[in-house]
Amino acid sequence: MEGNNAIVTGIVRIPNNIKNEKICINFTKYIDDDEEMSTKDIYKELRLRGYQYKGLFCGLKSMSVTGTNGHIAWTSNWVSFMDNMLQMMILKQKSRSLFVPTKIGKLIIDPNCHLNLIQNCSTEERQLSVHYYKSSNVVISGGIEICGIVATPISRRQKTTNTVLEDHKFIAYRDLGTMSLQDAIRMSVHIALECCNLINIKIIEFVDDSDKVTQEDLNFPFINKILNDLPQIRHNTKLVTTHEKLLDITLPDVCITEVSKLSKDENCLIIMGLNILSKNNKKLYQQLLPLLMPQGFLITLEKINVIYDYSCLKTYELDVIVEKRINDKMFLLLRKRQKIEKVQYQIVHINNYDFLWVNELKAIINIEKKTKTNIKIILVAENFECGLLGLINCLRKESGGEMIKSIFIQDKEAPKFSLQELLYIKQLQLDLPINVLRPNHVWGSYRHFPLPLLEPKPVQNACIKQMVRWKVYFYCEINCILSIYFICIYTRYREI
Repeated sequence: MEGNNAIVTGIVRIPNNIKNEKICINFTKYIDDDEEMSTKDIYKELRLRGYQYKGLFCGLKSMSVTGTNGHIAWTSNWVSFMDNMLQMMILKQKSRSLFVPTKIGKLIIDPNCHLNLIQNCSTEERQLSVHYYKSSNVVISGGIEICGIVATPISRRQKTTNTVLEDHKFIAYRDLGTMSLQDAIRMSVHIALECCNLINIKIIEFVDDSDKVTQEDLNFPFINKILNDLPQIRHNTKLVTTHEKLLDITLPDVCITEVSKLSKDENCLIIMGLNILSKNNKKLYQQLLPLLMPQGFLITLEKINVIYDYSCLKTYELDVIVEKRINDKMFLLLRKRQKIEKVQYQIVHINNYDFLWVNELKAIINIEKKTKTNIKIILVAENFECGLLGLINCLRKESGGEMIKSIFIQDKEAPKFSLQELLYIKQLQLDLPINVLRPNHVWGSYRHFPLPLLEPKPVQNACIKQMVRWKVYFYCEINCILSIYFICIYTRYREI
């Protein structure tokens, strides 16, 4: 019993002669296979099927691939030992569905026989053999026999995650076009991740004393939302400020600290700030730039009416990657200048009609791996239907893929690609993985942006899908109120 619920029903009795209760296995066919599966192999397979065993319940030490025989460690725990015997039944199932035992025809426990067998084992390896007899549907180990086991498949609980619906469209880098702040930050984060190909990243938002910023003006909610849509990325976000009011606030998933407490080994991917160019403060640059990694990015929001000096970018070796307008401010994405003077470029032209370039690309990559020379591979495509964008994303995730860049020409009037052409040389110096050329010499790339939320509308019909079969552990009660014009569905989830 568990509470007021009956978990197991049956008859328990002590026989006069337990030998008469046991199954005679002398006439049962049995094949003793080699026990090739180790403990690691066994529980890896069980994890793949959805089981999470730990501690004493990981007692299977070896087993045959067919699941007919194996060995179980004896830890003086009867419950875990019998559970290990049931695991043999699970592994016998050819399906990787989640099975649970729902019926046992007969369970025989002979403690005297079992303990005698344990005493005959060596002290170091107290293991008992376990055998499964298919014709009798019985598992026997030591003095325990489990007969007539019935296992029932159950549905795994589906994780309820919010689906990310996005639009994939071309966005120019420096056309001074109008964007929302959230989209501009999203675009910048995606570009930074694309350039550095990292899993663990650090992002800092810097607020100076002169910045008139309140808690509502901080950009961390945007950043966290963007990175939460990328589950493979682990991020560490910090608010660095000298503002006394901001030091006392609390933000979810954000560490608040002072500049003096930061180390030079922060190795940040992105640092965000306000009016960094218009301030043109040497001390400010000396504080922020050492915190960036060599391929790091700097985001600044500048006032439109304020004149700022671009010459400071040359002084501190910063390149402008993105330049957008956001209401009454200018959004700039800056990057530490990449030193590529001694780079040897290899050009590979991509097309959908002749795939000789595949072997050419393989040969160049192999040469770079053998000689360790500083090579940059430029994939060039001039066909609108070319799959260059998907190809470059896949190649850059491979080992050594950071040396591969791409030029996607979508302008029929553009000059033919050449390393002597100034239009292409300037863009390649930015060292961006994806460079798409549109008419009027506009450089940009294709980016993902979230679709606007759908507005609910009244309907006359609705389709309801049962998420978990049989409602054994999880069920959903749905109450429907129908009318001529609409249907309201109230859903309540309960665990038992």
